Amino acid sequence: MARHSPAWFVIDRHHEVLRFSGGETGRYLEPSQGSANLNLFAILTKGLRSQVRHAVERAFSSGQTIVEENFAFGIGDRAFAGDLIVEPIVESGQSPDFAVVAFRERAQGAEAEAEKQTVPPQDANVEALQRELRAWQARHQAASDELESQIENMKSVTEEFQSVNEELQSSNEELETSKEEMQSVNEELQTINGELHGKNDQLTQANNDLQNLLDSTHIATLFLDDDLRIRNFTPAAMELFALREGDRGRPITDIVTMLSYDRLRDDVRKVQRTLEVVEHELDLKDESATFVMRMRPYRTRANVISGVVITFTNITERKQQADHLQILMKELQHRTNNLFTVIQAMARQTARHSADFTEFETYFAARIQGLSKSNLLLIDQDWKGVQLEALVQSQLAPFIGVETGRLEMDGPPAVMTAETVQTLGMALHELATNAAKYGALSSGEGKIVLNWRFEDDDNAPETFWLEWREQGGPIVKPAKRKGFGRFVTDQMITRGLNARIETDFAPSGLRWTIQMPPGYARRG
Repeated sequence: MARHSPAWFVIDRHHEVLRFSGGETGRYLEPSQGSANLNLFAILTKGLRSQVRHAVERAFSSGQTIVEENFAFGIGDRAFAGDLIVEPIVESGQSPDFAVVAFRERAQGAEAEAEKQTVPPQDANVEALQRELRAWQARHQAASDELESQIENMKSVTEEFQSVNEELQSSNEELETSKEEMQSVNEELQTINGELHGKNDQLTQANNDLQNLLDSTHIATLFLDDDLRIRNFTPAAMELFALREGDRGRPITDIVTMLSYDRLRDDVRKVQRTLEVVEHELDLKDESATFVMRMRPYRTRANVISGVVITFTNITERKQQADHLQILMKELQHRTNNLFTVIQAMARQTARHSADFTEFETYFAARIQGLSKSNLLLIDQDWKGVQLEALVQSQLAPFIGVETGRLEMDGPPAVMTAETVQTLGMALHELATNAAKYGALSSGEGKIVLNWRFEDDDNAPETFWLEWREQGGPIVKPAKRKGFGRFVTDQMITRGLNARIETDFAPSGLRWTIQMPPGYARRG
């Protein structure tokens, strides 16, 4: 049955071969060069393609079976005759999606011999020519139909191309418009970008200024959020907390602190609840420094509370100064009381040894002036002591004036303590007053010689010696009664400075010597 059945192919609307028959299908196939393809018209013999395509198109369009009898064709060097059958596979109520293409060959043996016997040779030639003509006509018609189909397809493609071209042109115009809009937007973006660059430069400059401000103030500052996580901190904060650059975002309670302070969490909650400033004076754990901590709410520009700001101000030096000032005030109060006591004693003794009020006023004013000069020297030196040379010059300046040659001083640099200056200054003032009235300064040739030294004793601390010696004055005679000058140079020095006094009224001039124990004078 396979030998006697025609060769057939099952194809779809796209001319793809879905199934081959088992007959002599190979003689009708002539695959084209290139990639493997199952399209019927790509693998069919070229001489059959146009006629078969025409029949297939008619069958799919009409849905009817197309039969072309006496279908003559050549394959290679051989000529064949037969029937071409194209039958659509139609389901009820639907257009055909598949078709069967079959080639039914006619027998060329007995039938051809019978025709030769019955048909005259001339008629046989005419019949053959007519069959060939009909075949060529069929081929021509198929080619014409295929050409018309191709023309129609080309027209459709051309119309589609024109439509696509118009759409492309319209899209091109839209793209041109979009390009102009994009160019305008790009210019605006460039302008905005320039403004942003300017703002960024200003922000960078502001950040630099702020950072330099915080660094220059040397104030330790912490910025914390509501959960006590570190937002930022100044370099000075690293001296109080064990902070590193990577600690931003960590809770401050996880950081070791050098402060003696364990109420941080409670104070933060208080600031967040009351919005008030919390201030404490804190010491380091080793008590080497003192800081004032101020904790205040962190306010955004929208006036929203978002955490706290903690500043630590080092007040160690200020506290030391305050303590020193307190000590100085107490010392000043003590010295003021002593000064008032000295003034009272000086006023009482001056009044006792004055003949009248005029004499009292003269001597008392001079002694107050000398005491004032000693106090001024102490104030200038912050009550830390006065150089002996400066003390001597301040007390003797009113008596020798510009005649500096009338005063000779010889000794190592010596500083009189604050407890010594006032008493010793009064003694020098009284010695100079007596010298101006009765001694070396009462004549034009006299002068005062001052010598001092420190003496070391292996068995005792260092003592201080001071000698007042008058030269070139009149012969000195001891006074018949002791006045205020003797009271100062003898009793006040002895009691106030715990010193030993020696007074020698030699004919050549008064000689007064004082020996002070340690603590009243030092090398300097």
